[in-house]
Amino acid sequence: MLNLNIAIPLAISPLERGDRFEYPICDLFEERGEGRLIGSGSFRDSNGIQCCDIQLHIPDRGMIRELVRILVDGGAPGDTTLTCYNVEDGSNETVEILAELDDASSNHEHE
Repeated sequence: MLNLNIAIPLAISPLERGDRFEYPICDLFEERGEGRLIGSGSFRDSNGIQCCDIQLHIPDRGMIRELVRILVDGGAPGDTTLTCYNVEDGSNETVEILAELDDASSNHEHE
């Protein structure tokens, strides 16, 4: 099992975050019968919302490509990051997904 934190550098409201990212992710989890949204939040300062994040439990890295597709479809910018925490061995890895977002976008255009 992996814990996955998605950091999205968009100044969007919690409702918009849900519509653009969380609901489609939950639909994927329901369709696959695995995965769970465990939390999300918006970070604000005196200037308002600055960015947001979403925390997930996923069974393995195999689901990441589908999650990237959801991020692309929701308009996540290329400097969105995914940090994977392996629950079993305590290791973690942060990946900026610019290349994956670009790749997923170009594949989506050819469908």
